[in-house]
Amino acid sequence: MLNLADNGIGNKGLEFITDAIIAQQSLVYLNVENNNLTSKCLPSIKKLLSKLSSIVDIRLGKNEIDDSLPIEVAYQIFKPYCKLRRLEINENNLSEAGINAIFEAMVNNKSIEYLNFEGSFKCGID
Repeated sequence: MLNLADNGIGNKGLEFITDAIIAQQSLVYLNVENNNLTSKCLPSIKKLLSKLSSIVDIRLGKNEIDDSLPIEVAYQIFKPYCKLRRLEINENNLSEAGINAIFEAMVNNKSIEYLNFEGSFKCGID
């Protein structure tokens, strides 16, 4: 379990600690909510999901993430090694494309049990 919420680590901070997280090989929970992350943290999240099969809970809420991250997460969810059960991407900047990517991935991967994207969906209605 690693809770880094509310620390302002940013994309570079997450990039810096990613290798240390992977070296543990037993992390199941990662909370990086409210850390000034943008979709530039995508390489770090992709690396974590592809190299750390033990991770089942990722919390990315309250950041500035756009569609590219949930689309990549959806791609990783399709992989047989992915055991992700909980994904929180609430209060980010997602459009219909990002949300749809996650839903489509969930059709083919039954491991996801909890998904939170509350306050993330930005529709084009003025």
